[in-house]
Amino acid sequence: IHSRFLSGLRTTAGSLFARIGQTGSITSQNSTALSSGGNLELDNAGTISGVAAVRVGGDFSSINNSGAIVATSPTAVAIQLGGAPIVPGQNTITNSGTISTRGPFAVLLDAGAARLFLTNSGSIFGGVHTANPANTSDIVINTGLISGAVELGGGDDTYIVDDRGDLIRGLHTPEGVL
Repeated sequence: IHSRFLSGLRTTAGSLFARIGQTGSITSQNSTALSSGGNLELDNAGTISGVAAVRVGGDFSSINNSGAIVATSPTAVAIQLGGAPIVPGQNTITNSGTISTRGPFAVLLDAGAARLFLTNSGSIFGGVHTANPANTSDIVINTGLISGAVELGGGDDTYIVDDRGDLIRGLHTPEGVL
């Protein structure tokens, strides 16, 4: 799916399920490639590329990426998760492929969004930032590469790395840089 001016695939409300195979792609030259106003269940083995790659408005979303998710703008985010949870939710990202941006954040969890559970065994080029309130506990498990700062919001957050994981630029918490 390719769009020159609008999103490649977009819903304004409700949930979206998308499965992109190894030879599949969703691209947009001048907008967000994949946009869901509600929850998103995404299984990507292909390529998602746009000014911003993926935007999600729901609080119970799941993104499994073994392909490439790429934001092409220097100010855009590869994966942006938003929403305002009425009940505690969780946005889950499992990455064994590549998530990249030319901007500062590859993964951005907006203020008011549900917690983030990120498992990375692939490569993330750009930071991971959660701007959620103090009552959420984000979890990042990194056995791959994150080339950018990991900035976790308030709450009882967890960052797990083993000898295979690499973090470039540091882990930022409300208490300071670790």
